[in-house]
Amino acid sequence: MIARGFVGLLLLGLAAPLSGCAKQAPSRIAWPWSKKADDVVIAGPTPQERIEELKAISERAEEMPAAEQETVSLRLAEQLAAEQDSIIRCQILRTLGTLRTPTADAMLKAGLEDSDLDVKTTVCAILGQRGDAASVSVLGDTLAQDSNLDVRLAAARALGQIKNEAAVQPLGVALDDPDPAMQRRAVESLRQVTGRDFGNDVVAWRTYVQGGEPARRRATLADLWRRWL
Repeated sequence: MIARGFVGLLLLGLAAPLSGCAKQAPSRIAWPWSKKADDVVIAGPTPQERIEELKAISERAEEMPAAEQETVSLRLAEQLAAEQDSIIRCQILRTLGTLRTPTADAMLKAGLEDSDLDVKTTVCAILGQRGDAASVSVLGDTLAQDSNLDVRLAAARALGQIKNEAAVQPLGVALDDPDPAMQRRAVESLRQVTGRDFGNDVVAWRTYVQGGEPARRRATLADLWRRWL
């Protein structure tokens, strides 16, 4: 789970500039999931109901004014910091991914420090869908620094989906990864980003990333099959 202390400090820093930005908070986001009094727990929405509520916020995101988006982002960040269920954390982060705010950006980056592998790979996919320059930078750092192969693979896959030339260099570094799965993923993402095709020839791709032009090679049956598909 995302470290509460880190998120708490982050929220304090993000909340300060917002005083007076939005006088009326959206009615959908004051979510007391459960209330406890005298050892009697009043049940809140079920997990599925919470997920549906979060999806509804995502559907409204583009229509929200900037101030409302930031207010929603802060409330979601508070829920994320306290949430124990990794499935709900994933959905909160997906919803944050639809909000273009500083808080959403910060919480997605923090999500890459989550203790749950599925949460971290979900964040990589979200960043790939956002597709902005900041996402390329965060994914590039994750690809270079994360200790888990599945997370690095998810970051490389997301960089390919963004199709931004800025992704070429971090993917080029991944070509030197000792794991063959990472090399294959880096090659496929480079193919998506650049529109070039040097097959699975890692040496040729390294040459290309370094600014050279690989020597022409004869097409293999695998190349022809891939082009036909």
